[in-house]
This record gives sequence, structure tokens and C-alpha cells, in this order.
Amino acid sequence: MKKNSFLRKIKKSNRVSFIRDQRGLTFFELIVVVVIIGIISSVTIFNYQGYRDSVELSNDAHKIVMAVREVRVRALAVRESTVGSFGSRFQVGYGLYFSSEPGNEFSYIYYVDLDDDYLYEDTSTVDCSGGECMKLGFLSKRNKVVDICKLIDGGMVEFCHPNINSLNLTFKRPNTDAVLTFDHPAGGLDYYGAVVKLESPQGREISVIIKETGISSVR
Repeated sequence: MKKNSFLRKIKKSNRVSFIRDQRGLTFFELIVVVVIIGIISSVTIFNYQGYRDSVELSNDAHKIVMAVREVRVRALAVRESTVGSFGSRFQVGYGLYFSSEPGNEFSYIYYVDLDDDYLYEDTSTVDCSGGECMKLGFLSKRNKVVDICKLIDGGMVEFCHPNINSLNLTFKRPNTDAVLTFDHPAGGLDYYGAVVKLESPQGREISVIIKETGISSVR
């Protein structure tokens, strides 16, 4: 009898335990699970957005490096220019124009230097209506040119000034070096290159280094 009573108690205990196990999560436990899932999702989304932001900014910087190479090759290859009202010409320079001015900071200009002054005549990068404009280069996802600086002291020091807002980068044969022209003389004329700084909407920055030798890189 005692044995049967003991077995009945065990069966009853197991049945109660099974019923409790079948109840599932309490409301409080459910809230905790939802909060944990929300935190993990937020962190994942934030990290992904930051990663995508960095990748797009890096892509834009490398596109500018390729643009520098493109205009250099075009100038040295003596390609015929039919841009503007000067007719067909071979002995012209090709270049890039950058500006950090509000409204112009989201793109840059490929230009042909028709009047041989090493400058892009139309200072707008919003459209390509100027006589020397070849095409526009666009930055992605509201990335922008945030600053333009000079490389001084043998190219080892960046000199940035609030009055330096634009850069003309021109190549013209037979010279293989670039001619860099800034819109302000701050920092003097003894410079060895330029720095075009890009910024993403999240505040990340990346720099494109352009040496007078025509060599460009990303930093």
C-alpha cells in the first residue's frame, strides 16, 4: 500500500510539473525577451549602417583617385577635344574642379582647359552648362567635399584654411605633373599637393591626397 501511495504521488507530481511546463512564458518573461531582441536588432542595424556609410565614403574617395588618373591619361594621350566653341583641338589641358562651397560640395567637374589658364571657368558643380565642362562626377548618399587643403613643407603637412574653398587640378602635355590652383593664396604658393576631404552624413571623414606629380591616394 505504501508503495502504491508513493507511486501515485510521483505520478501526480509529474502531472503537475507537466501542466506547469505547458503554461509557456509569463507576460514579464515575454517583455524581457522582446526587449533583448530589440536591443540586438538595434545594435545590428546601427553597425550595418555604419559599415555601409564607411564603404560608400571609401568608394567615393577611390572614384576621385580614378578620376585623377583618367584626366591625366587623357591629357598625355593628346586626345582631341570638341568641347565648347573652340572647334576641334588637340593641344589642351584636362582637369578636375572641386569645391566645398554650399551647393557645390556634392559633385565635381571634369573639364577641358580651352583657354589655357589652368582654371575651370564656371565655378558651379551643380550642372554641366559651362563651356569647358565635360561631365559631372557625383558623390553618393549625400557624401560631400567638406574641406580642401594644401600640402606644404615637402608634402608632409596639411594646411587648411577657411578661405580655401576650391581646387583646379589640370594636366597638360608635355608636362606629366599636375598644375594645382587654389582659390585663395593662404599658406603661400610653395605647396606640393592638395588634400580633398570627404565627409559622410554620419560625420565620418576620408582624405584624397593629390601630389603635384599626379600621384593620388586615399588616406
